[in-house]
Amino acid sequence: DHNVDVAAMEMGAVDYLAKGRIDKELLERSIRYAIERAQTLRALRDAEARNQALLDGVPDLILRLSRDATLLDFRASEEQTVPYLGAGEVLGRTIAEVLPTEIAEQAMHHIEQAFTLGEVQVFEHQLPMKDELRDFEARIIPVEGSDEVVILVRDIADRKAAERHLEELVRSKDEFLASVSHELRTPLTAVVGFAEVLQDSGDILGVSEQEAMINSIAREALDIANIVEDLLVVARAEIGELTVARVPVDVGAEVANVLEARGRAVATVEVVEETEERREGQGDAARLRQILRNLIDNADRHGGEHIQVHITGSDGIVKVLVRDDGPGLPAEQWERIFETYSRAYPPDGQPASLGIGLTVSRQLARLMDGDLTYHYEGAWSTFELTLPST
Repeated sequence: DHNVDVAAMEMGAVDYLAKGRIDKELLERSIRYAIERAQTLRALRDAEARNQALLDGVPDLILRLSRDATLLDFRASEEQTVPYLGAGEVLGRTIAEVLPTEIAEQAMHHIEQAFTLGEVQVFEHQLPMKDELRDFEARIIPVEGSDEVVILVRDIADRKAAERHLEELVRSKDEFLASVSHELRTPLTAVVGFAEVLQDSGDILGVSEQEAMINSIAREALDIANIVEDLLVVARAEIGELTVARVPVDVGAEVANVLEARGRAVATVEVVEETEERREGQGDAARLRQILRNLIDNADRHGGEHIQVHITGSDGIVKVLVRDDGPGLPAEQWERIFETYSRAYPPDGQPASLGIGLTVSRQLARLMDGDLTYHYEGAWSTFELTLPST
């Protein structure tokens, strides 16, 4: 404590003065000097402590190098695992001796640029960390008036992963827009084409031909309506305005309604009710039909030749299993297929399905206090829809 030091000095000086060994003016100057020096030292210690606290709070690896890229010093926090710089013996060696050649060459180039331009240089690189390559950013700062640079190395793996995810979303949305155009154009072409034929030549067509065209127009118009409904659900969900009813619903009857609306023979899809009781779930009939339509269309588009719909229930839950015997998905995609704009099936050279049907279906199921999951077992791809029973 400088106060104690000064007091000791004063006592000693008084002793000297009493003995006649120093004059009073010299004594006063000595005391002032001692006090100022002690205050300066204390200020320096405080500043050093603050600077150290700031350094300790910096998550970056800090390197100090000479102009020829010799490592003079470095600092890493206890949490950092720094490849190639794990021990003090790297000091005094050039980064070309401790880093991979490509990264060392980049670093040396940017160090020279920092000195030449007198500006901070930044470059990104990857280093192996455990069993993966991680992304890092190096910020090279020339130290004014010296032949040294300070390099701050920051782990940016999380940021790069977020950037890649954003790029994937942009790409997926671009594909989504192309898919919307493709999906709408196909049924619209049929609707417009058949309508024009009926308008221009309806009087010379037979009744059966007219009925066939009208039925085709109705089917294609229904497909357009279903696509638009899925798009509206996604839009409402993104702004938090998607709502559903919660009333008793006859699940078996809604399965039959969906199959009938699709204009296909019921025999095409085998319906298995694994209970003699009429199964009622709690939910929204219109939204349940939307889920079932998406699941059956998905099985028809991407699944095998045989499609089954199993209806069962127990412990306060009604289950609907939509199964097909087509090739299943690998386990790592079982959750991914429910992400917005995600498609597990390749487009095969043209825009494929919208990639929102399964997302919409899960959102609706969960809004009705149920769930929708996927698994592949025993050569059957299975989407399992659950709803609370009445």
